[in-house]
Amino acid sequence: MRRSRVAPRIAVLKPTSAAIGIGTGGPFGAEGPVIMTGGAVGSILAQHLHLSADERKSLMVPGAAAGMAATFNAPLASVLLAVELLLFEWRPRSFLPVTCAVAVATVVRAPLLGADPLFQVGLGGAHATPVVDLLCVGAGLVGGLLAVAVTALVYFSEDQFARLPVPWMWWPAIGGLIIGVGGLIEPRALRSPLTGVVFSLELTHAWSALVPLLVASASAYGLSALLLRRSVLTEKIARRGYHLSREYDVDPLEVLLADEVMAATPAVLPPDAPLPPPRDLLAATLTRRGADGSARADAPLQRLYPVVDDRGRLQGAVPRQSLVAPGEARTVTDVLIADPVVVHADDTLREIASRFARHGITAAPVVDRADPARLVGLVTVDHLLDGRLRDLAEEHDRERPLGPRSWRPRSGRRRDGYATLRT
Repeated sequence: MRRSRVAPRIAVLKPTSAAIGIGTGGPFGAEGPVIMTGGAVGSILAQHLHLSADERKSLMVPGAAAGMAATFNAPLASVLLAVELLLFEWRPRSFLPVTCAVAVATVVRAPLLGADPLFQVGLGGAHATPVVDLLCVGAGLVGGLLAVAVTALVYFSEDQFARLPVPWMWWPAIGGLIIGVGGLIEPRALRSPLTGVVFSLELTHAWSALVPLLVASASAYGLSALLLRRSVLTEKIARRGYHLSREYDVDPLEVLLADEVMAATPAVLPPDAPLPPPRDLLAATLTRRGADGSARADAPLQRLYPVVDDRGRLQGAVPRQSLVAPGEARTVTDVLIADPVVVHADDTLREIASRFARHGITAAPVVDRADPARLVGLVTVDHLLDGRLRDLAEEHDRERPLGPRSWRPRSGRRRDGYATLRT
């Protein structure tokens, strides 16, 4: 949210305050301060270099993941944490630096702190059975309900503290008093691990418990996803007015190509011809395709008119606005853009959307990559939206492909030349 810019003081204050708090017996975990400190070091290094915000993130996140790996001797969990909670992407530019940083931190940790698991668990001859898996489902559901209850209690307590008629600086003291009273009633409640500590396979080396842990975790996650809109960690961010997604999905613009949604037969203009009258412009519409690939009747007006010569070679393009309000122009050449922004038929819609945003345009001719002067179509913002509509149709439109009366012919795609506007 801050373009991966962490203040340098964080790299000093976080480890110092954590050392004092944990070292004096405070009920705090080391994972938060270590992750923040490692991320701050990576961000400070990145801020001294001439980098973009995404490139700074590619240095900040490896620092955080390396700090977690060095603390818990959990390299795989650290990589997954970086991908799922910090990067929000899985790309070589970010995944490879994270992996390198985590590997170095794990190797350096071994001679300093050892390579043994932090939590020794003796499983003996334990192995997963159908009964054990069913019990793990029950344990996972109970854990999910507990997560819902804990989340509600945490933010209920926070809301109640906000209503107290005392300054916020007294809140920790009041919370400590409540914990102290609880310790007088049940002393074993003090100096215990936090409920938020993640016991993973890397912390225990109990590899035979992989399937039961997976079953229990999936059950808990599924129940909490149904009952909670946000997690206990992202709720505070949401209360500040920010939106965080809890799901990962493939961008439909990344998997669709220009030739799958473009208008294959756009209206074109010949060079050195008089400007067409407005009535001809109103008649020029683009073909839009529905979610099943069929042509749509509610096609929009054409935004851009490619200019081609008698051999079909692209000479430039003319925006529709230049034809509607030509001013002193009399011919197509007077309003011609000789070097328009073009895209290729095998470009993804995401690449096209980025090009549109970079140049501030809403339409572009589609040309052959091997022969840039050969026009093959026209793509507009409306076609990009059609790509999104296809994704929505795949997610929400239900059908029965193998049921009765499921077969029906579909219209094919036409590539039968261009319609030329002439006066």
